[in-house]
Amino acid sequence: MKINFKNDKMCTVIGLIVNTILIIIKFVIGVVGRSQAMIADSLHSLSDGIATVSVYFGIIASEKPPDEEHPYGHGNIEVIVALFVSVLLLMTGIFLGYSATYSIIHKHFVVPGKIAIYGAIISIFVKEILYRYTISVGKKFNSPAVIANAYDHRSDAFSSVGSFVAIVGSRFGLEFLDPVGGIIISMFILKMGIDIIRDNIKIVMDAVP
Repeated sequence: MKINFKNDKMCTVIGLIVNTILIIIKFVIGVVGRSQAMIADSLHSLSDGIATVSVYFGIIASEKPPDEEHPYGHGNIEVIVALFVSVLLLMTGIFLGYSATYSIIHKHFVVPGKIAIYGAIISIFVKEILYRYTISVGKKFNSPAVIANAYDHRSDAFSSVGSFVAIVGSRFGLEFLDPVGGIIISMFILKMGIDIIRDNIKIVMDAVP
């Protein structure tokens, strides 16, 4: 049987599988390489995985036919899922920002091992490819939930870019770059979460396309 990779459900399943593998890889590398940035990055990927599962079930629910209580169908459930994803992004951004600020205040600086650099590079490339794949499918099906999930993938890629800079900087004697990078990452993630909320509120309010 031929697999349709441009299907919204298949896209979500692929994202979940890839993300689960990345979570394990980044967490192990973070522990072995003594990298707080990489461990935080793996936690961000975990929230990404939770979002992907939510999107998958949201897509299935949205395909239910109209009934007496929902004469216009169940399509708007994808908006609810997209808002849920945005809340996860906001929570992740706040957590990363708080952790980074705490490290700066208490000067908890750790020099990570070289293996953490490779973990960050792998994550950047994989998540960017996953973003481009998911956003194309989301736009094809005009799916708010899939598009929100794509931006969640990209926020994870940004997180890994920050981790890479922080890890390299720490190894060159600039230990403070680790928490500073974390704060910058959290701001990117918070912005994405806010953008998704704004776009989907427009849908609920029947704004002009």
